[in-house]
Amino acid sequence: MNSKTMRIMMVEDNLGDAMLISEMLKETCSQRFLLQHNLQLSTAFECLSYKNFDLILLDLGLPDSLGLDTLRKVLDKFPGIPVVIMTGLDDEELGFEAVKMGAQDYLIKGQIDSNLLFRTIRYSIERKRTQEIIREKEERFRATFEQAAVGIAHLTLEGSWILINRKFCQMTGHSHPELLRLKLQDIMEKESIPLDLKSMSKSLPGQTGSYSVEKRLVNKISRQEIWTRLTFSLVNSESDKPAYLILVAEDISEMKNIEKSLQEA
Repeated sequence: MNSKTMRIMMVEDNLGDAMLISEMLKETCSQRFLLQHNLQLSTAFECLSYKNFDLILLDLGLPDSLGLDTLRKVLDKFPGIPVVIMTGLDDEELGFEAVKMGAQDYLIKGQIDSNLLFRTIRYSIERKRTQEIIREKEERFRATFEQAAVGIAHLTLEGSWILINRKFCQMTGHSHPELLRLKLQDIMEKESIPLDLKSMSKSLPGQTGSYSVEKRLVNKISRQEIWTRLTFSLVNSESDKPAYLILVAEDISEMKNIEKSLQEA
């Protein structure tokens, strides 16, 4: 038996259905459950606000809330708790819509047994945990991406922008929407040697995995020429084919000015 007790909030106004769910949970030998039953959404919210629950079993036809709006209220107020919808035989389409909105799964009343109930609860909790881990990783990536002290961008092999961070926009003087309408070559200094990204991407896998080049660009706002070191890294798809490029842009203007001063001295 799993030593951790799963805390389940059931919001169901039909006492017969609630009793059946309660009995099914008691039949599950491999897991202990603590079931909290509420007849209305308002009283469930009160309980959820000061107690921790692993999952919510939610009926969409409650005395104080009806339909998908019930699910929307729950997801808005308690986004971190997985929700499983309980629906009638004639409301299966509603179950599909609920999953699209963010419910983890749905159960059709009259077709539930203890094994199905347990599997649905367990998988819904595990799926929600996985989603939260992915969301947290994406948030950390986004924070690192946006706050980096160097320009970072993702490019197609043709030079169109996929992702662009704030620092890169500052370096170029272009807004994010403006850059999305341009290609990398469009912001390079006109005398700069063109970059052949497709040829570069073909050579990267057999070399070190990255390629660096020094290029000049002109800041759109200040009209100042900026020397940059552009480092390209290739990202392959699952089929091991070139998918896109990661570009790291460093402002090396100060270093270039020092080199020029030493040469003129």
